[in-house]
Amino acid sequence: MIALQKGSRGSSVRFLQDRLAAKGFLIGPLDGDFGKQTDTAVRQFQAANNLKVDGVVGDKTWALLMSAPTAMPTDLLAEQRRWLSEQITSTCPARQRDVLEAAIATLGWKEEPDGSNGGPQVDVISTGYLGGGQAKPPWCALAVSYWLKQGLGGVSYNDIPFGKRLGAVAQIQAWGKSTGRFTKATASVIADPGCIFVMSRAGSGSDAAATTGAGHTGLVVADDRTHVLTIEGNTGNAVGSRRRRKTELSGFVTWW
Repeated sequence: MIALQKGSRGSSVRFLQDRLAAKGFLIGPLDGDFGKQTDTAVRQFQAANNLKVDGVVGDKTWALLMSAPTAMPTDLLAEQRRWLSEQITSTCPARQRDVLEAAIATLGWKEEPDGSNGGPQVDVISTGYLGGGQAKPPWCALAVSYWLKQGLGGVSYNDIPFGKRLGAVAQIQAWGKSTGRFTKATASVIADPGCIFVMSRAGSGSDAAATTGAGHTGLVVADDRTHVLTIEGNTGNAVGSRRRRKTELSGFVTWW
């Protein structure tokens, strides 16, 4: 891989930013500009992995960026959670804000071991969804159900707008269509904060799937007209935030 450092620009930097975002060390625009924010993220990633902290993305840094997720330092997680909360518009209704804050509180939760769809943190989201002995499922849709229950103060999943826990993206989309709450994603559609986005799994950063209809989902934090800032589960095998182009999404589901 090409060595990168502050001042570098182009598609290689954009790929670097995507890897840093997938690891949870960068939240913000993936603009292909290796500026101050990217330099800080690289140095924090290097420090967390016992690498030489010089801000230069060489072979050793690239090798770890391409490997399994690394746990984020607690202070960095707090900073990123605070930043995400600040992106919620001041006009966002209280119920939607509460659900977003419940999701943001789980930022950085990850699978242990990597690729298992489980672990102490992920099991809080998905435990009990399948009976004993069955493989643990991809959990992005389960995360949406969990955040709704937590944010709305539900005693059980019967209390969330779906009426039950939904563990599949297709179920969320079907619920949205059947209740008139699904809107096809286009560049001209402005997504409300707290709404649910749905997309195909290809290119989502979620687990691969043999099912052609498989998808990915999460919550919209903010919309800048061309992209949405998200909070989503099972992206890079963790709860993370991404900036996704709206034309790459299938649609939006409002749950209120």
